[in-house]
Amino acid sequence: MATEEFDRTIELKVTGMNCENCVKHVSAELDALPDVNSVLVTLNPEGTSSVLVYTPHDFSDEDLTAAVAEAGDYTVTEIIR
Repeated sequence: MATEEFDRTIELKVTGMNCENCVKHVSAELDALPDVNSVLVTLNPEGTSSVLVYTPHDFSDEDLTAAVAEAGDYTVTEIIR
């Protein structure tokens, strides 16, 4: 029997995202992490955007912030599990 039977949702609060291209870049980098089922971004061009990562397991803060940083000049301000 698998130890992870249901999906986990990790919410990232990200600043610096101001357009749909930002959404595409951040989504692609997070989606490239192993076992990510999907990524959903709620864009807030004037402030902090919400990024939901759906996955069967957890990632370290470092892995998540590195993926977002790889996408461009974006900053993870909070990670909610």
